[in-house]
Parts: sequence; structure tokens; C-alpha cells
Amino acid sequence: MDTPQERLEYFISKFFQSKTDFAKVLGVTLPNLNKYLGKEGSILGASYHTKMIELNLNPTWYTTGQGNMLWKDEKNEKEKTPFSWLTSDAQNELDSILNIKLYLTPEAKMGQALSFNDIPTTITTFRNYIAPNARNISAIIARGDSMIEDGIEDGDLVFFEAGAMPRKKQIIVAEYNDSVLIKRYVKKDDESVWLESSNTKFKPLQIKDAEHFKIIGVFRGFYRNPFMKM
Repeated sequence: MDTPQERLEYFISKFFQSKTDFAKVLGVTLPNLNKYLGKEGSILGASYHTKMIELNLNPTWYTTGQGNMLWKDEKNEKEKTPFSWLTSDAQNELDSILNIKLYLTPEAKMGQALSFNDIPTTITTFRNYIAPNARNISAIIARGDSMIEDGIEDGDLVFFEAGAMPRKKQIIVAEYNDSVLIKRYVKKDDESVWLESSNTKFKPLQIKDAEHFKIIGVFRGFYRNPFMKM
């Protein structure tokens, strides 16, 4: 397999029933996919690399032939479950939510008649919409009103990138003294760490017992169920 086109053909034949199925999950039309697969076809650009990784296709192998074909070895089940605190059933349920397809277009104006066939080939997943470059997205339900000035209300589903390390002033999900907290991370010049709320009713919390403090992940977005407020 000397060319990207030959490597892509091989990957499709090995893991998909048809080119049509692959085109659908990649987010391109079949005619456009065939253009990439032709002898004179161009290489699928970097904008598709995130999607390739989701399909377990290694973009480096596709473009250069170097490395392994698969992004992750499917025999290694531990790598497929990045969230050790989730059961396999909970992980599958979370994946179902995060892999919901989103059809993106700048033309969906209020009152405009629009068919899915008219939407440009900008199809992504909920996961990629929240954090295009993040790999380990998880979620937690927020409780209380300590972050209300950042728009996070009681009962909101908060998405975070597990394992990511925050920059100053980013919102994090953390564990401290047996409590799970959603707070703004502040590291001061004297190296002291503080967790700040976005509600003046709550005072900043200084982390004095570092052994019992763990950053679980960095905030990436939230979803509010409108029916919970009725």
C-alpha cells in the first residue's frame, strides 16, 4: 500500500461494510469520498483527523504509511475506558450522548425552510462540538448555585476534559476532602492554590491539604435540561 488512497481503501474494506457507510460516519458524501479514493485523489486534510481518530484510524499511517493503522489497539480494553470511576454501562451511556450527531450550518435562520440535504458537510458530534481537541470528555451534574455567575445552575450537566491540567482562572472539576467541587482554579504568585466561586455568597477556598486535593478535569461546557425547570 504505497499511497494514502490505497491505505484508506484497505481500512474501509476491513472495518466497514461499504464505502457508503464510511462516508456517512466521516461526514462526506459518497461522490466526494470517491474523489479522495481515486488515483489522482487528494489527501483528506487535517480537518478530518479528529474524525479519523474517532474511527480508530491513525492519521499518520493514512498520510505517510508510518506507524500502526489503528489509533488504539482494540485488544487493550483499558485504553478504551479512560474514566476509571465509571462502570462499563455508564461509560457506554456517556459515549451514546457524546456521539450524538450535530448538523452545523450558518444558514439555519429562524423561520427558514431547510432540509438536511441542504446542510453543508459540516457534521460533527456532541463530543467534538464541546471540545474539538479533547479526547477524554466526561460529565457531572452540578449542584448548588456557587457558579451561577458563570451561567452554571443547579442541575446542569457539566462537561469536562478528564485528566487535563488547568491554566490560571479556568473552571475545574476537583476532589477535595471527600467532596467533588466545580470551581475556578487560581494559583497565586506565592504558589498557593485557591478555588473561587462565581457567586459573592461564597468565599474563596484555599487548598491547604494538597494530599487530599485532586484535579479531575477542566470545564468544557454545560447543558441545561429545560424540562427540569418547569
